[in-house]
Amino acid sequence: MSKEARQVFGLIEFDRARSVFVGKIIGFPHVEFEGQVLGDVERKLRNEVVAMIASDALVLETEFSALVHLADGAKGLVDLTE
Repeated sequence: MSKEARQVFGLIEFDRARSVFVGKIIGFPHVEFEGQVLGDVERKLRNEVVAMIASDALVLETEFSALVHLADGAKGLVDLTE
């Protein structure tokens, strides 16, 4: 991925069974960070992406395309390709 090419998105979820936040870099299904504090997980994700960009190692396996609202029967779609 060239340094100016695409946006990179992270996803942070709360794992209630283990009481930890779990963060992932979308497009890198094997990169995952955990922490007790949301901000710590976000910092880890940002630091990892910055390091990957600096080393030219940021080669996405998949590309984030859309965010779809699935709750309450909503049919919203946010198209990020426009």
